[in-house]
Amino acid sequence: MVFILATHNREHNGFITFRTAVVAYRARKGGS
Repeated sequence: MVFILATHNREHNGFITFRTAVVAYRARKGGS
């Protein structure tokens, strides 16, 4: 999760949470 922490230092926490949720959602759907 180093990437998340590094990005958090640059971007807003809300944006990180949103991106993480989207990636997790796509992963669960089995899409790329």
